Amino acid sequence: MKYKKLKVPAYYDRAKTQLLFSNPFFSALMLQCQHIWDTSHVPTAGTDGKNLYFNPNYCATLTEQEFQGLLVHELLHKIFLHHIRAYKYKDVPDNLEKWNRACDYAINPIVLEARFILPPGALIDDQYKGMTAEQIYDLLPDTPTQPAENHFVFTDKPLTDKDAREIKVQVAAAANTAKNAGELPGALKNLIEENARTVIDWKAALADFMEVNLGGDDDITFKRPNRRMLVHDMYLPAYESTQTGPVCIMYDTSGSIYGEPEAMASFNAEIRSLVEHTQPEAVHIICNDTQVQSHEIFSPDEELDLRLVGGGGTDFDQAFEYLHALDEYPPRVNLVFTDLYFRHEHLQSDIPTLWITYGDDVNVSLPPFGTVLHVPSSS
Repeated sequence: MKYKKLKVPAYYDRAKTQLLFSNPFFSALMLQCQHIWDTSHVPTAGTDGKNLYFNPNYCATLTEQEFQGLLVHELLHKIFLHHIRAYKYKDVPDNLEKWNRACDYAINPIVLEARFILPPGALIDDQYKGMTAEQIYDLLPDTPTQPAENHFVFTDKPLTDKDAREIKVQVAAAANTAKNAGELPGALKNLIEENARTVIDWKAALADFMEVNLGGDDDITFKRPNRRMLVHDMYLPAYESTQTGPVCIMYDTSGSIYGEPEAMASFNAEIRSLVEHTQPEAVHIICNDTQVQSHEIFSPDEELDLRLVGGGGTDFDQAFEYLHALDEYPPRVNLVFTDLYFRHEHLQSDIPTLWITYGDDVNVSLPPFGTVLHVPSSS
């Protein structure tokens, strides 16, 4: 479907700007979406999980506060993957309309819990509060009993597992941006924690995390020489890719990590493959137990030498202080390989962080920021 892009009055830009200042979680997700204004195909508003679609004639009937609530409403459709879960209803229009109503009943209480105002006609019924859209769908009559302005979720093709993983990474990154998940509505906080504890295809999720959080253009630089050629007395430029920014990889090198050599080998192999594919501007390797034991920087033309140094207990306080003080190639993302058995409730970081933990215990205490990715023992 092609949508005609329309110029939108500053009125709506003000509403979006207010959301940026008032709610870092939803605003971080909003910035991940393209906003398309169209009068031909969208009667009110909708999303396909990547873009947000608005009919300006409908939105002109809303106050700025109601438009903010509509924005949050559409973002919640994305967060809960309603556009992906909708595909099984797509071929029967009546079923898809019923699915949209079920989704609205599921998320509108969360909009209100987050202290936003819903547009007039929003579907609210306390009997459905806390239910999933599928549960509500099974209870809804085929014919609507309450007239409402439907805000549609739709897709022209089935979205993939990769699409779902990308959204989960974006949601976790938005929660990290907000820094305080305690300010989120309870249903969202529970969803984020549930996603964090879910064992998924960790290699694909790791690649998604890198893809979502890095970007730029390719270039050549003399600020870091090609060290492979220095041994031949040749000062040649290194390949520098601003297509992906600098990356930090932290290793928890406490004594317990040596008990998982297979997980370590699998993780290291995947890291080498990703670095070769994404070509980060620089890769920081930090080994840490109770303190930082080693730090090396590798350029794109160098092979990663992933030697572990340490063997004591675990305390990441100094490691994160060290990370934030890096002024040469400050990392855009931070990957931490750890068993999570250390005190981390007081740690904070504004750098997108992926905690890769191994083993079958998915009930370890979760860090206060970042995304937790479990690598099963069999991986």
